[in-house]
Amino acid sequence: MQGAAADAQLAGGQRAVAAGGLQRPRQRFGRGEVLDAADNIVLAESGLVALLGVRGLVAVQAGGVTLVCAKERVQDVKRLVAQVGRRPGGGAWL
Repeated sequence: MQGAAADAQLAGGQRAVAAGGLQRPRQRFGRGEVLDAADNIVLAESGLVALLGVRGLVAVQAGGVTLVCAKERVQDVKRLVAQVGRRPGGGAWL
């Protein structure tokens, strides 16, 4: 792997283990692949979440909805959920 070692963190504090440039979590929450990415939190209920060359993100896939945000903005998720709930038909996603 080139540059700084990638450091992926899964929900619940599990760490990913580097293997040939890809990082594979010791315990998976769905499927995730990480390449040249650092300081991220990933939770996948189903499907695959792949991160490439990003830092400091939270990526959550659950119930047909995918959320990606900067770690420093995670406190604003409640505002985003409220905004979705106000949209016509938005309650179906909540």
